[in-house]
This record gives sequence, C-alpha cells and structure tokens, in this order.
Amino acid sequence: MNRFRAWVLAAVVGIGVGGGTFAWLVSDLTLAFTLALVYTVGTRLLVEYGSTMPGLIYGDDWQAVRWNGAATAFVMIAAFVGVSASLPVSGGLRLALELLVLGVGWTGLFFGIAMARDQAATGKLVGETEPPNGSEREGAAGTAGENA
Repeated sequence: MNRFRAWVLAAVVGIGVGGGTFAWLVSDLTLAFTLALVYTVGTRLLVEYGSTMPGLIYGDDWQAVRWNGAATAFVMIAAFVGVSASLPVSGGLRLALELLVLGVGWTGLFFGIAMARDQAATGKLVGETEPPNGSEREGAAGTAGENA
C-alpha cells in the first residue's frame, strides 16, 4: 500500500473512532480528538509494521506467537479489568476509556516495533545472543572461577 493510501485509511479509522465516540459515547472534544489521534497513528503504524508482528503471519508456531499473545493479554487486561464496571462512571465513558487503553497499548507496541526495526537497520540493535560486553553467563562463570 502506498503512503498516501495508508494515511487516508489511518485517518478514516481515526476520525471514525474519535467521531463515533463523540457522537454516541461521550460528548468530550478532547477525548474524541485524542482517540482520533491514537487510532490514526496506530492504524498507520499497523499498516507499516503489522507484517512483522509475531503471530500475524506465522501463526502456527508457539515461538512466533508467544509475544503476540502476551501483548494481547496484557492490553486486554488493562482495558477490561482496569476500566471495569466497578468504576463510578457512565457506560459510555467506560467504553471510551477502554478504547483509549486498547489504542494506546497497540500503538505503543507498534512504536516499539518501529524503533527496533530502525535500530536493527542501522546496526545498533544488540541481538539476544550477543549482549554488549560479553555474555552475562561468562561474566558470572569467570567470577565464580576466580573466587574458588
């Protein structure tokens, strides 16, 4: 998808979520604008980096989907348990807040993917198998061997 179409799609989703929230849930312009911004940016990042999200493409391998499952569970718990029915707010505001938590969680995830990909492209991302300054296990083993 080209950049212009991606931004148009993102704007349509963002305006839809923000406008729908304002029209049907909570008549608060600041909340509606924030939701529109979060969902516009989040949708744009999803279009750009969604293919690198573990589990969206390689869905049949536990190694590939475990982080996707963990992120999904974490955001869902924050949205639906953190913004629970026990809060003394109206149902419309509760749903708007849940949409905000979901949007911020997923947008933050895609910002993290974007940052990691940019660091990897410039060679500044340290791999899991090569921590800076040698392996932690080697350092611990060397210290234990010296003290024995």
